[in-house]
Amino acid sequence: MRSTLLLFALGLAVNQAAACETPGTYCSSWGDMACECNEGYLLECAPALVSEIDGEGGETEVLWARVENCPVPADGGLQCVDGACTS
Repeated sequence: MRSTLLLFALGLAVNQAAACETPGTYCSSWGDMACECNEGYLLECAPALVSEIDGEGGETEVLWARVENCPVPADGGLQCVDGACTS
């Protein structure tokens, strides 16, 4: 049990250190910007209508969504860093 908890905590720490997100996953603050993990896309934390879950109709969730495919820099470096395109 301890090893499972340790692996979970380590995985969470690595994800936070990487400072990247995945489209379609939950986010916490509308308007926040991030880079997609291992891609050159800029993401925005935006509201999305999710199909009916509890029989009450669609639910609004806040998810990461692609905003822009950042251009490749002339020097071939990273396209997106810390929630902003580099060029």
